[in-house]
Amino acid sequence: MIYLLDTTIISALLKNNQTVFNAVERHKDDTLSLCPPVHFEVRRGLLWKNAQVQWNAYTQDIVPCFTWIPLLEADWEQAAVLWVSLRDTAKNRTFGSLLPGNILNSSL
Repeated sequence: MIYLLDTTIISALLKNNQTVFNAVERHKDDTLSLCPPVHFEVRRGLLWKNAQVQWNAYTQDIVPCFTWIPLLEADWEQAAVLWVSLRDTAKNRTFGSLLPGNILNSSL
């Protein structure tokens, strides 16, 4: 199985959240991945907080453990279509963004 980690998971790893570490460990035989939007969100947040120690931990300890999934224009197109479909049919409309990585996870 291929899993695309989101910014919340990366943040938890940076905070040494043992529950998240355990979940990642349970999936060590699966492909755990990162994508450009997640990298952007992590970088933006750590820059904003001037968190150089966490940036170093992210780039040196976290990134090398995961597979990089680049996104194509078609991924973004599919994400937009799925977002509209889910928004129109979902009773709970609290989700604000749907990254293409979620689609990659379901289509691989």
